[in-house]
Amino acid sequence: MVPTASVVNEAPKAQPVRFEQLYTQVKPGLSALAELMNAQVEDFEPEIRELVQYTIENSGKRLRPMLMFFSGTDGTGIVNPDLVKAAAVVEMVHIATLVHDDILDDAALRHRKETVAQKFGTAV
Repeated sequence: MVPTASVVNEAPKAQPVRFEQLYTQVKPGLSALAELMNAQVEDFEPEIRELVQYTIENSGKRLRPMLMFFSGTDGTGIVNPDLVKAAAVVEMVHIATLVHDDILDDAALRHRKETVAQKFGTAV
């Protein structure tokens, strides 16, 4: 006699979540992040404020802050200011590494726009 495997009831398959649904959940945090990062521009030396503003405006999808907002939410929908500050630090460090990489690679474009080094030079 051949042993038979017992049938296990499978859990219902989860429906895929669309990016728009996920984005809606973190949009308030991303808005607070943008506000905080733009407010920080004035804290930089006057000689590099334009460069910093350009970098912030052209820095991409903000995936790292999104992950922080997902992992740090308490489910109330209230944006935690400390989490926004932490997300800003992570994003600014990430942006700095991209600028550094672009300089080392002598890259001309990032996200179809001039890199910081291409636009402002490397002597800053």
